[in-house]
Amino acid sequence: MLYPLYKNGRLHESVLIPFNAYHAEKSKVLWANIELFHEYGYLQDKHYIDEDCKSWIIGEFSYVTDEQFSNSNQRIFYAERYGGEGIDYNGGGGRTGLYKNFQIKGIGSTPLISNLTSVPYKNGRCGLAEVIKDAIWGEVGNIILPHGAARCFALLEIECPVSETKRFLSVRENLVRPAHFMRAPYFKPKGRFENNSSDRTRVLKNKEALNFNLYNISKSSNVIDGLHIMYARWAEQVAFTQAHRLFHGALTPSNICLDGKWIDFGTMSSIGRHCNVIIARGKDPFWMEPNSIAKIIDSFLYNANKYYFQEPLDYLSEFNTFKTFYDFYAKINILKALGIRFIKDYNPEFTSQVNSLTNLIYTYLHINSEECFFGIPLFDKSTPAYKIHTIILGLVLPTQNIEKHIIELITKLESRRIITIQKTSMNYDFLNVDVIEKEIDFIESISIDYESVVDMINEKIFRAKEVFHANP
Repeated sequence: MLYPLYKNGRLHESVLIPFNAYHAEKSKVLWANIELFHEYGYLQDKHYIDEDCKSWIIGEFSYVTDEQFSNSNQRIFYAERYGGEGIDYNGGGGRTGLYKNFQIKGIGSTPLISNLTSVPYKNGRCGLAEVIKDAIWGEVGNIILPHGAARCFALLEIECPVSETKRFLSVRENLVRPAHFMRAPYFKPKGRFENNSSDRTRVLKNKEALNFNLYNISKSSNVIDGLHIMYARWAEQVAFTQAHRLFHGALTPSNICLDGKWIDFGTMSSIGRHCNVIIARGKDPFWMEPNSIAKIIDSFLYNANKYYFQEPLDYLSEFNTFKTFYDFYAKINILKALGIRFIKDYNPEFTSQVNSLTNLIYTYLHINSEECFFGIPLFDKSTPAYKIHTIILGLVLPTQNIEKHIIELITKLESRRIITIQKTSMNYDFLNVDVIEKEIDFIESISIDYESVVDMINEKIFRAKEVFHANP
């Protein structure tokens, strides 16, 4: 039996539940990633996406579980079992089918959808906005985030012959996540399915896989080393996004990967100012996103201590390790986001001055951080981050005592040739989720075609390179 392959590790076959999907012939490719196909060894003789590529993509990935397609060719896909917060009563991937190196999101209801799942999610489908956001942030995240993002190979539109409605698929990378090593205790299956070992057995059988995956990111046979590299990557990623006013909005054990990548971008957005906006109902606000990772560590250790480790790890000690990494990366990244660059390598010789400076900056950025917003705020020049940047550049004089203290510390560090200042772009509104969704609504209202979707995604990629590569 040919099981799917994971790019960043491996899992025991007990994770994978086979199911049938049917080929949907009336479909079209909306976007495809020739670079990523090449990276995985596919379409090597092609330099761009032509009609032959589109035909191959439709033949490989245009599959759904709907019975209205049951007269078409069938193929076995796999649903992946996992647990943790954020999956409701499901047993893992309820609308994703794995095949070879790929997972098709929006394939329809899999055996892991619960009979208690609410109606809007029970059909296992995706809308246009969701798949386009996955493609945008997969590419943009891979460019700008310290540890990248799950990338998409292709987006497809499926025509449903009976209901005359449209549905959409994103074809993306298979990646190992902490959720794969967690129980799904509230799973209420619709019925029996193949490979139906107990949830406890599934977790137990992945002990060797966890050891392998941690070794894969740390190159150390010591599991603790692997865990701490994982925490460091999670910390660096969220410290970068907070400094640059980027917000996943719904980090859970199934939306973050062991190697640090992020996945599932329905709520991901830039925000105009450092403020405690909430994007997803029931999730942490912007400033509390590191707390989302603390919850993931808590759940991960609860399961690992119970099923994997002979000597249980202390949660508080492990959390403090994560916090130490986060505090370090938060300081480095907020300075970079404001245009402050180190000339000398960061070292203990000037740690106290840098600590004082970054503490003042974060205090300044928290001013009015609790104010309420309707929607996701856009950038404007009254934001604390922009104001302090213009003061640092000498374009505006400081008026508040905290601003004067910040400038005094920066002047001292500059005089010792420890840092230098450069102008940096601070407007990331092209990545604001409300802006992106309005652009998608416009495409949907005119015509959903390959050129429109490709142009939109390419424009986001180009601007991300332009803005963030100019601010290394």
